[in-house]
Amino acid sequence: MKRFWESKAFIVVITAPSGTGKTSVIHQLLERDRSLRYSISATTRPGRPAEVEGRDYFFLSEAEFDAGLGEKKFAEWATVHGYRYGTLKSQIESTLEQGHHVLMDVDVQGAYHLRKLYPDGVFIALMPPSMAELRKRLSGRGTEDTDSLAQRLKDAENEIEALLFFDYLVVNDRLEETCEEISAIIRAEELRVKRISGPDSLIGKYLDKP
Repeated sequence: MKRFWESKAFIVVITAPSGTGKTSVIHQLLERDRSLRYSISATTRPGRPAEVEGRDYFFLSEAEFDAGLGEKKFAEWATVHGYRYGTLKSQIESTLEQGHHVLMDVDVQGAYHLRKLYPDGVFIALMPPSMAELRKRLSGRGTEDTDSLAQRLKDAENEIEALLFFDYLVVNDRLEETCEEISAIIRAEELRVKRISGPDSLIGKYLDKP
């Protein structure tokens, strides 16, 4: 059924421990939902051969990143493996103004900062079925040594302890079911009365008043 009202666009923040399958979930969500746009991060990391400026990342020098911080251009930022990554406020705002929801992939600290700026956002904790399954997935990647595996599992424990901060908990056991659940969350959030543009005119339409 076609709606005769418009729902305000909002940010959708997904936070998950490494190894949960977040990247696969995000890719499929973007393929199946044309209302979503992925938030492109800025980074001081050098670009890789297949990466494209403005599509994969905005590549900034250390000086440019510092300038952005000084001018409060970032909604959130963090240092990961010696490089800085951040979300530009301008990217979020321009996407929302175009009527698209902004799909974001950040850690717990990033989610905290985004909640302060966008309290009406939707914050989803994506979790593995169990810690045992997470350990299995991380070990199966073949990219983790003993110390790295232990650190990632410790980080996962910290993220699990932050669960009560989030609005929704989705367990990524089967990819298709996971995406269906997140899509259902987004659809439900679009129907919140507080998100409807011009709620007074909406009431007038139902009461057949100009």
